[in-house]
Amino acid sequence: MSSRAEEKAARRAEREAAQAQQQAADQRRRRLAILGGVLALAAVVVVVAIVVSQSGGDDTKAGGSEEGKAAAAQVNGVPQDGIALGDPKAPLTIEEFVDYQCPFCQQYSTKTFPTVLQNYVKTKKARVVLRTLTFIGEDSVTAARFASAAGFQNKQWQFTEAFYAQQGEENTGYVTDDFLKQVASDAGVDYDKAKKDATSEKVTALLNDAQNQANGFGISSTPSFAMGPTGGKLDAVETDPLDPAAFTKTIDEQLAKVEGS
Repeated sequence: MSSRAEEKAARRAEREAAQAQQQAADQRRRRLAILGGVLALAAVVVVVAIVVSQSGGDDTKAGGSEEGKAAAAQVNGVPQDGIALGDPKAPLTIEEFVDYQCPFCQQYSTKTFPTVLQNYVKTKKARVVLRTLTFIGEDSVTAARFASAAGFQNKQWQFTEAFYAQQGEENTGYVTDDFLKQVASDAGVDYDKAKKDATSEKVTALLNDAQNQANGFGISSTPSFAMGPTGGKLDAVETDPLDPAAFTKTIDEQLAKVEGS
C-alpha cells in the first residue's frame, strides 16, 4: 500500500511540476507578447514622431524665416560696400574667411559676431571684410556665388546672417532655389537680380581673390581671420573665434598696435 501511495504521490508531483512548467511557459509567452506589443507601439510612435517632425519641416523653415529676418536686421543701418561692413575710415580692418556651409562659421555668427558688431563695427573702431571660400562642397559654391551677388546690392552681410540662421547640414543639397529665395527674402535681397549676377565674372573674380588671399595668409580652415590697419598690411591671427572674450581680446590687442603706431 505504501509503495502504491508513494507511486501516486510521485505521479501527482510530476503532474504538478509539469503544470507549473506549462504555466511558466504560458506566462513567459504572455510577457513576450506584451513586450512585442509595446515595442510595436513604440515603433509606431517613433514613425509618427518622424513623420510629424518631417511634416513640420516647412513650419521650422517658416520659423527659421523669422530668425533669418532678425539675424539680418542686426546689420541694418551699418555702412556697407560689397564685401565690407563698417566705416571705411575705421582704424582696424578684420578680414573674415568663411565657407557658408561651415558649422563653426555659423557658431561664430551667433556667438561672437554680435559682440564684434556692437562693440567695434558700430562704434567705428573696426570694419569687417568677408572673404568667401568654397572648399566644403557644391552647396558652398552655390551659396558663395549668390551671397557675393547679394553684395552688389550691398546686402551680403544681411544675406550672410540670414543664411547662418537657417544653415543646413553639410553637402545635403539644401542650398536650393527655394532655400535661397527664403534667405534672400529675409535679407531684403532682390532674388532675381542676385540669381542673374551670381553667374557673372565679377563674382568669379571675388571668389578667386578670396582664395588667393587665404593662400597668402596660409589659411586652410574656416572661420579664420586676418587683422591690421585699414589700408595697411594685414596678418593672419591665432585666436578662438567661438569664444567672444578671447576674440575681443585679440581685437583689442590689434587695435592697440594700430593706435600706437
